[in-house]
Amino acid sequence: MALVIGGMNEEKYKRDVATQRIEDIKNRAVTINNSNEYTYGIQKISIFGSYNNTDRIKIGDVDLVIDIYGKYQDNSIKHMSELQMDKDRECISKAMSGGRMFSNCVYQLEWPKTKVKLFLKNHSKIISLHDGCYYDEERRNKFQVKEIWMNEKINREAK
Repeated sequence: MALVIGGMNEEKYKRDVATQRIEDIKNRAVTINNSNEYTYGIQKISIFGSYNNTDRIKIGDVDLVIDIYGKYQDNSIKHMSELQMDKDRECISKAMSGGRMFSNCVYQLEWPKTKVKLFLKNHSKIISLHDGCYYDEERRNKFQVKEIWMNEKINREAK
């Protein structure tokens, strides 16, 4: 299974359509975080690219940086916790018993995160998702990445 999360999109969309898709993504993030169906949650959503230029009436795509966290991860340890691995295995097993096939072990191991991204994207052509783990502070500054949504539960727990 090939999953293209981001990419070039030649089509142009009105800003109000892009804004609605962003609101849809925020609502889906809340759904993901409140559901036991997903082993990963959304920590924060940030935006960069043409949407940040408020003078533009038409948008090519909406570039979103998605920071994902393991719902069952013990943050006091650096490696993945046993519980997180068990929950991921359950998620993969459930997908396979439902008929999902994976072309290789990498796609299989990434399925729990991919499942989250697919639900967020919801087949929208205008949305390009970028994995937050590739965007350190320097890169976020370079691309003028702006945070637009934060998981309030995680934010409160961090304080």
